[in-house]
Amino acid sequence: MALEEILDGGDLFSGLDLPDIDSIINNAASSSSEVPDDALWSNLKNNGKTIDAASSSSSSKKGQVMKRKSRASSVDPPIDERRLKHLERNRAAATRCRERKKQWLQQLQQKAATLTTSNRQMHEELKRLRDEVLNLKGNLVQQQGPNALERAGIQLSKYSDPNFDFEAYTAQALAEQERQAAEQAANSKRAKSKKN
Repeated sequence: MALEEILDGGDLFSGLDLPDIDSIINNAASSSSEVPDDALWSNLKNNGKTIDAASSSSSSKKGQVMKRKSRASSVDPPIDERRLKHLERNRAAATRCRERKKQWLQQLQQKAATLTTSNRQMHEELKRLRDEVLNLKGNLVQQQGPNALERAGIQLSKYSDPNFDFEAYTAQALAEQERQAAEQAANSKRAKSKKN
């Protein structure tokens, strides 16, 4: 069989009784005109679904299916009510959660504002105390001379440093004073024991 015969539909389809393409198109056009357009629009409006105009039996079957579905939905309202109750409880819980989050956020913002204010006040107090320390050192130098700070064991540069740790310095100074007091007490005990 030649390629041209296959393309022309030669012997390949010769044994089959196939209708002509023109007859298929004419039959389709005549069958679509059997149902008037008004009926199609009314069915479309009433059922909310498109209905095949060519077969009226399928449209009646679809109507029966729709009726069964509507009956089935009228039988199951408890499921719908339960679902609605669940959704309502879920909405209420979500609302409560949003309110708690909003309150928590407001409290957090208030706490941040309070801490910011407190921090600013402490920085102002620290600056004031540093200025006071420098002022007192200046007074000490004026009253006792330029070497007064060295004799007192105070270094001016420590206090002028903004990162200086006053608490550690104070704790260190107290520990040194306690050590010296303990050493003096031990020396006085030794002196008394030597006398005896």
